[in-house]
Parts: sequence; C-alpha cells; structure tokens
Amino acid sequence: MTKAVTTCAIIRIALVAAGSRLARSGAAMAGFAVLANTPLNVRGARRGPFQVLLAVLMVSALANGPADAAMIRSINADAVDVQFTVLSVPQGQLKKTKMCFEQDRLGIQVKYQGGGSQPYTNAYMCITTTITEGDDTSHDGFASGRFRGDPDSLIIQDANGTDLLTGNIDHIDAQEIDLTIPGVIRIHQIVVSGSFDVTGGTLAPQFQSQGEILSLQYDLTSDPDNFLDESFSAQAKVTLLPEPAMISFLGALGMVLLTNRNRKRRRRAVLVGDSVRQGRALRAS
Repeated sequence: MTKAVTTCAIIRIALVAAGSRLARSGAAMAGFAVLANTPLNVRGARRGPFQVLLAVLMVSALANGPADAAMIRSINADAVDVQFTVLSVPQGQLKKTKMCFEQDRLGIQVKYQGGGSQPYTNAYMCITTTITEGDDTSHDGFASGRFRGDPDSLIIQDANGTDLLTGNIDHIDAQEIDLTIPGVIRIHQIVVSGSFDVTGGTLAPQFQSQGEILSLQYDLTSDPDNFLDESFSAQAKVTLLPEPAMISFLGALGMVLLTNRNRKRRRRAVLVGDSVRQGRALRAS
C-alpha cells in the first residue's frame, strides 16, 4: 500500500510539472497516448502507475525540446536578508505577517544552459509575500504555511538600477525544520519553495514566462512556533529556476528509470538463457 501511495504521489507531481508543456503540444499528447498503452513486455507487468509515470516523464522531455545554450538555467544568490514582520491589523481582523527577502549590494550569479555564467555585483533583490491566519498551517511547535505575493512582488536589479527580472509571486510555501543534535550538529532552517510569473526585465527573454523559487533560510534569530505571533529574521540562499528546468529533470529521470528497467530485463534474459543451457548440458551428461 505504501509503495502504491508513493508512486501515485510521484505521478501527481510529474503531471502537474508537465501539464502546461504537454497541453501546448499535440504531438506530445499523441506520444503520451501511445506510451501509456504500450505493453512493458516484462513478466508479471501490467499497465499501471509505473508505466504511466514513465510515459509522463519521457513525453515531458520531448515536449520541452533540446536545451538552448542561451537560455538561463538558474539565478542564484547567497546571504540574502529575510525579515518576518508581524503586521499591525485592526481588532477583529485576521493576523498577517510579511516575509521579505531584501538585499542591496548583492552578488548574483546567472547560469546558462550552455554552461556559461554571468555574475552581477552590487545587485538588488526584493521578494515580498504575506501570510494570514487561514494559510498558517503550523503545528507541534514547527512553523509552516503558504505566503502569497502581490503584483510586482519579485524585483532583481543590477548595480545601475536596471531591472534584470521582475515578476508576480503566486505563492511561497515555508516549512521550519530542526534536526539539531546538541553538541553534535545544528540544523535549524526554514525551507522555502514557490512559483512566480515573469513580467519583465532584461533577463526575461532567456528565463521563460514562469519560474520556481527555492530557498534555504538559516541563522534564524528565533525559534518560531508559527509565522503570526513573532517577528524574526534570517539569512537565505535563493535560487530561481525557469519552469522547463524541472520538466527537463523529470524527463531525464524517466529515461534513467526506463534504461535501468531494460538493463535489468536483459540481464534476467541472459541469466535465464545460461540456466537453460546448463540444464541441458547436465541432462546430456
């Protein structure tokens, strides 16, 4: 039961990641139909979650197409200041907290599909989102919840104030983790992931129209039970990924899984053949 549930969860993630690209490609949809209805030709196998997963992953890779060396692979920034600020609200209204990534004179690294990179020194980054009581899912002393963005909630500028990338944050999910072992290791962080729509900037044509935000926040100044009762700060590593980057990863994973499956099948066939030959030799002797 656990394996089935896990596989279904992976399929759901793959479908969500691949959906927008598949919807734009009639050939990809046709390919999906063929793959999903092709037998695996493995003893005891039947058309099921694993087969559908492979179909989704491989067609996603085909729909995404070959990598363009000029396209951006990721935008990375280290040591970004993060402020969690409890907002003052009128009596009777829902509590609110703003999470703001903001750093001036920041070093940003833009990496490209072709392997090249472009550093930007003294850059500026600002990402602003807000969480309300309805979106705070904190429990058992660990802060968690979904922050939502406003228009122009993502801004990255170079040292001259020129917009490199701007966007509207759809959401950012944040989860506090604490794996600290006193006297051995300290791992107390807030893990962040979310998505945004690109609205402009000189890097926009090389970034795609949508992106993912990944962040690891450390050096927390507090041990929050939730995001609504206490203001605190942190440092963060921030990575922005274009939407197709995740699809390419899933597609590559699908190819690896299928190759590994075929390799095992060939190895099994060789072993069976050897066993048959050995059995015939023994009987003949």
